[in-house]
Amino acid sequence: MDAPTLHNILLHTFSNDGGARKAAEDAVANLHTVRGSIVLLAQLVSAADVQREIRQAGAVALKNMVLKHWEGVNQADNTMLSVFPNSDKDEYRKHIFESLLTMEDRSLRAILAEAVSQIARVDFPNQWPGLVAEITTNVQSGDVTRICNALLALRKLVKLYEYRREENRADLNTIVGVTFPMLRGMLAQLMTNNSLEAAHMIHLILKIYWSCMQVSLPPMLATTTEVTAWMEIFGTLLTKRLPEASEGVEPLGQPTDADERAKWPWWKVKKWNLQILTRFYMRWGNPKHVPEELAEMSKFYRANINPPMLAGVLETLALRKNGHFCTDRVVHLCLTYLNEAVKSSLAFKQLKPHLHFLLFEVVHPALCLTKSDLQLWEEDPHEFVRKTNDFFEDYLSPVNAARDLLNELCTLRGKDCFSNVLMFYNQILSAYQAAPVEARDVVQKDAVLHGLMSLDKLLVKSKAHKAQVETLLLTHVLPEFHNSHGFLRLRACKMFTGHFISDIAFADTTVTEIAQCMLKCMKDPELPVQIEAAKTLRYIVTYEHSTAALDVMRPLLPDIMQQYFSLMDEIGNDDVVIALEHIIDAFADEIGPYAVQLIQKLVDCFLQFAESGDEDDEACMTAASCLDTVNTILYSIHNQPEYFPLFLEPLVPVLDRVLSSEDYLEYLESGLDILISLTYHSKSIAPSVWALFPKLFSSYNDWAADYISNYVSLIDNFIGLDVNAFLAGGVVGVDGSRVSYLEMVFQMAAHVFKTSEGEESDKSLELVAACRLLYSILHNCLRHDISVCVPMIVQITCLKLSRSLQTNVVTALFGVIASALNYNPALTLTTMESFQATDPLFRAWMTHLPNIKSYMDRKMMVLGLMAIFKLPLAELPPTLQPHLQGLLVGAVTQLQEIQKEPQEEEDSENESDDGEGFDQLVDQGGYASDEDAEDLQDEEIAAWMRELQRNGEDGSYFMGGDDDDYGTSELDNIDEFAVFLETVQALHSTNPAAFQALHLDTDEFKATCDTFAAEIHRRQQEAIEDAHAQVNGQ
Repeated sequence: MDAPTLHNILLHTFSNDGGARKAAEDAVANLHTVRGSIVLLAQLVSAADVQREIRQAGAVALKNMVLKHWEGVNQADNTMLSVFPNSDKDEYRKHIFESLLTMEDRSLRAILAEAVSQIARVDFPNQWPGLVAEITTNVQSGDVTRICNALLALRKLVKLYEYRREENRADLNTIVGVTFPMLRGMLAQLMTNNSLEAAHMIHLILKIYWSCMQVSLPPMLATTTEVTAWMEIFGTLLTKRLPEASEGVEPLGQPTDADERAKWPWWKVKKWNLQILTRFYMRWGNPKHVPEELAEMSKFYRANINPPMLAGVLETLALRKNGHFCTDRVVHLCLTYLNEAVKSSLAFKQLKPHLHFLLFEVVHPALCLTKSDLQLWEEDPHEFVRKTNDFFEDYLSPVNAARDLLNELCTLRGKDCFSNVLMFYNQILSAYQAAPVEARDVVQKDAVLHGLMSLDKLLVKSKAHKAQVETLLLTHVLPEFHNSHGFLRLRACKMFTGHFISDIAFADTTVTEIAQCMLKCMKDPELPVQIEAAKTLRYIVTYEHSTAALDVMRPLLPDIMQQYFSLMDEIGNDDVVIALEHIIDAFADEIGPYAVQLIQKLVDCFLQFAESGDEDDEACMTAASCLDTVNTILYSIHNQPEYFPLFLEPLVPVLDRVLSSEDYLEYLESGLDILISLTYHSKSIAPSVWALFPKLFSSYNDWAADYISNYVSLIDNFIGLDVNAFLAGGVVGVDGSRVSYLEMVFQMAAHVFKTSEGEESDKSLELVAACRLLYSILHNCLRHDISVCVPMIVQITCLKLSRSLQTNVVTALFGVIASALNYNPALTLTTMESFQATDPLFRAWMTHLPNIKSYMDRKMMVLGLMAIFKLPLAELPPTLQPHLQGLLVGAVTQLQEIQKEPQEEEDSENESDDGEGFDQLVDQGGYASDEDAEDLQDEEIAAWMRELQRNGEDGSYFMGGDDDDYGTSELDNIDEFAVFLETVQALHSTNPAAFQALHLDTDEFKATCDTFAAEIHRRQQEAIEDAHAQVNGQ
């Protein structure tokens, strides 16, 4: 192929002739098969005389070719086979890298940089050892284009290591050692250069520094000498003045439009500089939170670097107060920096003289609605709703950072801040109340309520203020539901979320009024108010101190539902759908008559939002929430299974769609949850639902293998609810052969076992899930003939047990062996003997016994072991004979463990330590000025972390460690204690010599059996009492 031919192919990808365009696109897709095509593409992209659209198409083709084919395909011996010969790759790298270095077009440069990044990911450092030297040479070339593009290449290179663990960053540390002295020297020289080219270079160097230090600090950058040198430069950039264009002072040319200002290279420099400073301070600036080897550097930073940085941050925050421009992101980062500084006694001492400025001239104005906010409300309420409900926009906004700083100052430094803030707010509220309605400053009132909402936890936990909170809400919030300004009605709704609604016990009359106001706001003429009211109702229906709100809503339930559907038609909002879910849950007993209509509407909404979900994250989340709400409805009326057949008409088609296309992958978990509810709570499985069963496996095999854990409970429901239909079912393939449902389930488990080879430690959750699929077969089919698959189950399980595995996986695999023994001990042992697995397996099993913890694992083991003793002992394999005594001891030990009462969790006082710590801190007014403030962990997060630590060490927390996860089966009707005693008694009757040889005739063993008999009696009595309780409706 020559250059004109390639140019012609790319030109035809824009052709209006569909056939010609398709042929050109196919030719582009196959360029990797044409030797030298990469060189031609690189030359074409670099040719300034070629039409830009052609160059862009060539750049995209080049990038895609590198992404898809440079690394190659993994071979059986774990080597990579690439379509590009290694002998050609040096030339290819040279041309692509040179094209990047000389590229002036910004868009084309970005595409080429991605190609270089991919090549570096595969080839650096082994196949491309000279890359860093090439970059360094071009950075020092004196050519502005080459310098900038070489810096971009360096950024792409170090970014490959950005999130790697310390032990995998050796190459990055080498890169830092070679390039950072040069980069620091460049920065020092650029400090006096005010050109846009200088700003571009500084911007790239800052991004390189960020990628190298944000996760882990390279050793070279951790010395006090290097920290001091770099921070001096960062401090200079922090305080660098950016004048207005009208001043005629360098740097020149600052735009006047706010959006354009944020894109101006010098404001980008400010942003990245502050991002580095904030990250460095939060990650490395507290000696208590860094590794021991960094403690001295951290102390040095606090004592010597942070004071001038704090001064620069305060200077930056003063820009807006003094009438100068500052981007929102820079303000956000400054406030985030101060949020960390509040915790340090040394830093707080420096901040203390500036508290009035911070609280009332920075934080409070940040909480005020801006002119652009009000303009957006009026001109585009849909965009206002989207923007104010966008998590990422909120997270990166100065408003969010101001809320956090206000809360930190008033909580951690309450003696110096809290009372002053409340006095300030009281003055504004009093002035508002005293002023004529038309003269009231509604924006200031909104900001005060905003601030109080940020302090809701502090106010309700403070003994000095909690009693006044209800009066504050009644006096200053409830009246705003009737305000003529929509944003204050919205703020009134917002105030009844969080701690103001959960921790205050209002009178029933007040609760009734709040509920009525919220319902009125759902029909507000302003869309943002409607949305906020709909979101807030979730807190009203879950209010624990009174049912008055539910009494208000109950007769209006159909109308409320219709309002929610109208809003969902109007705009996709995840929180609105979640609120509807809470309402459905709260009115579970009343929801039945509306359930079919609700589900049909939710399905319609799901289809509507899913259609635009690829391009709209909010729509995607809302679509998923629609399915989750359907599942809430199913759970809410699970005691009324007569409704379930009515749901199939709207639900089955949408579930079929979710299972049939990878386009719906994001909704797969929600769809499977619905199917789980349908199959678990229904009295039987309808043919239309059974028709979905094969699609579980086709979706898993084609594109959903990562979701094996989500399939397990659903498949178990199908098998457990109608085992006869399961065993009779199957599908006919395109070749005319029939595959049974039983084989499909086995193959799914076998697929997990096979694909996890060599990655067992990373695939523990998937392996446990596969074991539970096998449990489902073996436990539910106890009375059916599945002997055909038992040898295969035993074989793949024994083979997997020979690998190095995590403890929970070993337990699950032994559970499969126990279940197979319980199903057919003779067949299981024969299979084990066929590949000499009996002796090593039982040795390993007995060694593993102390690791078996859960009730169901213990029960499975006892039933499996006892099944062995039901066989004629003389006919057992010789390799098993030496283990018989140990097997009996193991079974007795497991039964004794089952008898024991479970260990009590930590007492409630210990569980609430974090909450008490917060309360105590509030009561003492925060920390003293000369004390470092410790991080306060939210009690709910702390409780979750404790639970994670207790249950999640082996991954079982994420899989779900409860016995409920084993589903229901015929095993539930078997008492393991009764099986043990019956087996032992039978052995005594049929083989007294063996009974004696196994030491079962001792007084100690008889006493043990007596305790087991007592346990059986206790269970029987408990079952009788439970039955009486159900009959009596207790």
